[in-house]
Amino acid sequence: EEYAKAKTLNPRNLTTRFNIGTLYQGQKEYNLAINAYDDVLQFDPKNTSARYYKAICLSELKQFDKAVQEYKKLLAIEPNNAEVRKLMFEAMSQTSTPEEMLENYAEVVQSGQADADTLYNYAYELHKANRIDEAIINYSKTLQLNPKNIDAYINLAQAYRQKSDMENATNTIKKGLLVSPNSEILRKYDTELKSDIAIAKSDSASNLYKDGRYAD
Repeated sequence: EEYAKAKTLNPRNLTTRFNIGTLYQGQKEYNLAINAYDDVLQFDPKNTSARYYKAICLSELKQFDKAVQEYKKLLAIEPNNAEVRKLMFEAMSQTSTPEEMLENYAEVVQSGQADADTLYNYAYELHKANRIDEAIINYSKTLQLNPKNIDAYINLAQAYRQKSDMENATNTIKKGLLVSPNSEILRKYDTELKSDIAIAKSDSASNLYKDGRYAD
């Protein structure tokens, strides 16, 4: 009520309008909050706080397409805002098919604005789509930007493993262990790889023996 009085006394005070929005948002009155944020944006279209919270409210109302548009406007102002980009992709995932998500990630990657998390998610989507070679490229780019991403080491090694490239799979895990020597998941995967390699050598030796190639 007091903010409403303040708004009447000083209609151009954007802080008052913004604070009204945050109060409504705190009460989960998202439509009223959006109206307040729109009041701010009408006077100041580049107000990133009002744009950000408006997008949050739209997501809460499950109006994900509209939320994505707000996040895109934010990224046009702050192209390196990793949190906004993450929230944008989360909103996209609510309404997009896997193919559309791949296109969304590809668009950001090709623009040169992708951070390590975006590259990793893009690689992961490519991996799920069985586009293994492209996944390998983008997992590798992820690790160049963030060498501590353990999941990227595991998934990159798995991609090589799917191509029966055990040497690169093993080397990938070794690199991961150099960065995170105490990682249990990396150690476990390293053990799995060594077991696979041993089994493959045993099978190969058995087949050679059956063929009479004893020296080999």
